[in-house]
Amino acid sequence: MKKRILIIAIILTMLMAVAPGIASASGTSGDWGYTDNGSAVTITKYNGTDTAMIIPDTIAGKPVTALGVGAFAGNTKLESATIPNGVTAIEDGAFAYCGNLSSVTIPDSVTSIGEEAFVGCSLESITIPGKVTTIGAWAFGSCAFSSVSIPGSVNSIGEGAFIYCSALYDIYFESATPPEMGADVFKDTKPGARAILPVGATGYGADRSLWNGLIVILPIDSSGEATDSAEDESPEPDSWAEEEVNAALEAGLVPDSIAEAGWKKGTSRLAAAEAMALLIEKASGKTMDEIAQERGWDLSANQFSDTDSKAVTFLKYAEVTTGMGDNKYDPDGDYTRAQIVTMLGRAAVELFGVEMDGDNPFTDVPPYAAPYVGYAAENGITQGVGDGLFNSNGILQNQQTAIFTYRAFNVWK
Repeated sequence: MKKRILIIAIILTMLMAVAPGIASASGTSGDWGYTDNGSAVTITKYNGTDTAMIIPDTIAGKPVTALGVGAFAGNTKLESATIPNGVTAIEDGAFAYCGNLSSVTIPDSVTSIGEEAFVGCSLESITIPGKVTTIGAWAFGSCAFSSVSIPGSVNSIGEGAFIYCSALYDIYFESATPPEMGADVFKDTKPGARAILPVGATGYGADRSLWNGLIVILPIDSSGEATDSAEDESPEPDSWAEEEVNAALEAGLVPDSIAEAGWKKGTSRLAAAEAMALLIEKASGKTMDEIAQERGWDLSANQFSDTDSKAVTFLKYAEVTTGMGDNKYDPDGDYTRAQIVTMLGRAAVELFGVEMDGDNPFTDVPPYAAPYVGYAAENGITQGVGDGLFNSNGILQNQQTAIFTYRAFNVWK
């Protein structure tokens, strides 16, 4: 439907360009179609065949200030585009469905990015300039980048602006107050996607809560490091968690990376891997090395380029974790509740021969995690958070990790 609407808009724009009584004049210059608005030019079409397109800053002696509606839409030959300084507007659908466009340079002069401007492109990274005030609906839908910074100048982000960006995980907001947001701006981004906020941020919600489908992450201080709140540093677990946390400690199920970090802090991906490996050792009565020797795994061969953790290598061989893609594990990143229970379920299948046949009783669990959450619920490893919810995208706290592993230990041992 969106694509059809865009095509209709492009046709109407072309008809208007040739309709009588319109003040602007149309023309061509080399490979470029344009409209002359008197003091400036809007590019409306590209007739060239270059895969690396460099857009001119002037045509017919006048500055190019806009890329028109659908100007390059559907050009599957384009692989990169350089937009000149002086352009202030990237209009609706300008690069829509340029399926091979993986790189674009947007100048600091741009102030608006229109609806569907880059929808359906393959952009691997994007830098939104610091003067942009509006990002239109579906502007970057289905793009391939994994992180993006939203400048403090942005005051409006349209519906579905980053929808279906399945690799998008880190969204950095530079403003202390959130922009006006349409619906589903970050729908179907990577599970656990995070809104990383500046110091003094207000209006985004509490730390580790959900805001517009993103997990709110601790503010970034002037050194670029995440600041820790006093609550996260608390040496004691919450009262509801205390009994099982202490039982997990007594059973030797809690690695130092968790026990010494603060029970209300988020569990890093590395610490979660260490906890999972320790759980497997305790429940099976065998060390990682013994299991690896039985199965022919070489634990000295690192499986990811960003960590040499033996526990992570062990879990990769065991097919408990697959990493983050591009040969990365992201050891300092966070796990969500759905992700950690999925790891528990995979460990149960791969190392303890369990069949995943439990029914998922919760309404907010993604399909990939449903059988594992169902197994965990059936076996008392999780009880959800009430009202039929599991809080799948909630960031896992250290006290929760300790409890999950303790309960799984009692099932597997």
